[in-house]
Amino acid sequence: MWRLCVSLLHNTVRVSSRCSSSLTLLRVRAPHLMEPLPLPAPPQLGRQDIGVTGEPETSSAQREPKALEDGKPKGVQENKKSKRRRKRISSNETVGNLLTELPFANADISDVLEITRAAKKTVKKKRKRHKLESDDNDKSKQQKRPNYFVSLPITNSKIQDDIQTIQDSVLQKDNRLSKAMIPKGSYHITLFVMHLASEEDVTLAVNALLESKKPVEEILRGVTLILTFCGISDFKREVVFAETTSGDAVTALKQITETMGKIFEENGIAVIGSKDFVPHLTLMKLSRAPKLRKQGIKKIDTSLYKDFQSHHFGEEFFQQLDLCSMLKKRQTNGYYHIEASIFFGHKNGREPDDAELVSLSKRLVENAVLKAVQQYIEETQQTKAKQIDGISLEPGIIHEKIENNIK
Repeated sequence: MWRLCVSLLHNTVRVSSRCSSSLTLLRVRAPHLMEPLPLPAPPQLGRQDIGVTGEPETSSAQREPKALEDGKPKGVQENKKSKRRRKRISSNETVGNLLTELPFANADISDVLEITRAAKKTVKKKRKRHKLESDDNDKSKQQKRPNYFVSLPITNSKIQDDIQTIQDSVLQKDNRLSKAMIPKGSYHITLFVMHLASEEDVTLAVNALLESKKPVEEILRGVTLILTFCGISDFKREVVFAETTSGDAVTALKQITETMGKIFEENGIAVIGSKDFVPHLTLMKLSRAPKLRKQGIKKIDTSLYKDFQSHHFGEEFFQQLDLCSMLKKRQTNGYYHIEASIFFGHKNGREPDDAELVSLSKRLVENAVLKAVQQYIEETQQTKAKQIDGISLEPGIIHEKIENNIK
């Protein structure tokens, strides 16, 4: 027992002497550390730390000599803040060395920012221009809605009366469809539709209609077409119409429609529906009354006219084609405003009188003059001045002379 006490005392003296020598060495070699480090507490030895010989076992770290590195003892713990500061400085120096090797190391940051601002402005301008173009496209689409069409009028009184009877029967079951009915006097077959933006376009369309008469007569070959209407059908239950029976008359009518559509396009008038023409006589359609959708009517119930599904309406002679306006005031009989008409055969038909021929001729002459003036003005606008009789004149003076000559 007394040997154990002597061993413990000896170890304590040895540890304290080592600590004092380490502290002296630290003060000599590291004078910048003003405050001495606290002495380590003597180890608390238990029975498990005592070996077989009766002396306490020491770890390998305690047995190894304290090596000196860069003038500092290895066991001295560095301050955490100084470590972080040194790491930050070294990393910044490394990044700086890498940046100096880049080609834009000496670039002015203000120039880069100016380029970025200019790029942002360009993007904003492009977005604004794209928005304006899309708005213009939407406006152009709204402005180019069809406002004229080529019509084959239904003049047979029996067909008109039968349509009126069917409409009355439907209204007795559902009076809300009154505004969806095609009014009496305006029954017709639409060959194709178009958008005419000006009176000049109307004149071009009239000219195209008149040019169509001879090609249509070549298709007819002197035979009068007779269209027969029998049965009722619909388009997606939104348009209800009387069907035309298939046959040579329908085939010829489709050929006439396609031929006239090409003639109109050759005259500069874009048409819709000439290539996929389906002859039908409209009785009612929901597009005439948009408010019906708010009332819950999105489709026309087929049960409303099921009693007339196989009804025979009658025959219509193909004897007249009209260029009609959708927006201008209608005639007293309920039919659309007619800009021009062409007639085929003599049965129940009429030829245009002298006043109509004079009006059409006047329109054609005015159209030709306007086209010539417009072409000349476009040519003069390509250059700033033209040499006329050896005198240089500005485009505005040229236009003034042309207008004076026309007057």
